[in-house]
Amino acid sequence: DNGFYYDLDSPFAFTPEIMEKIEAEMRKICKEKLKIERFELPRDEALERLRDFVTQPGHAILMSSHITSNLERIADRVVCIDAGRIVFDLEKDAITDSAGVARCRVADLERIASSGMVPDSELRYLRHDYGIDVLVPDRFAFAEMFPDIPCDHMTIDDYMSLTLKGGVR
Repeated sequence: DNGFYYDLDSPFAFTPEIMEKIEAEMRKICKEKLKIERFELPRDEALERLRDFVTQPGHAILMSSHITSNLERIADRVVCIDAGRIVFDLEKDAITDSAGVARCRVADLERIASSGMVPDSELRYLRHDYGIDVLVPDRFAFAEMFPDIPCDHMTIDDYMSLTLKGGVR
């Protein structure tokens, strides 16, 4: 009616009765006249404050950022949403501590694919002028199986690029 649009993913329907309860709670919160204050901090100090906050029991932060280096410094979990769908939802350590980027040639990609280490449906890669980058879920196991193929530490940015822009075999 008034142009307001909302989209909620919930296991139950938002009936008029539930909406009335939500609106009543919001009116109660608004009447508290909570002090809202704006201040600016350098990025490092802001991230440090956020890290301190989330170490306290019952505290969490939902952070949306295109600056993936911020996520690497503070996030426990990374959820990538593209065009309204969840592309991946992983603990940050599964990306930055375990995964890797194999720097390959075409023949290396074929060896990796035929090894079965990564199922074909999950084998993501990006072609470059100088070679092919392959997303490797466990860089340590990969290094043991393919000691002759360089495998670098995975960043969140690498993971997002390989997942969003990379091909699937």
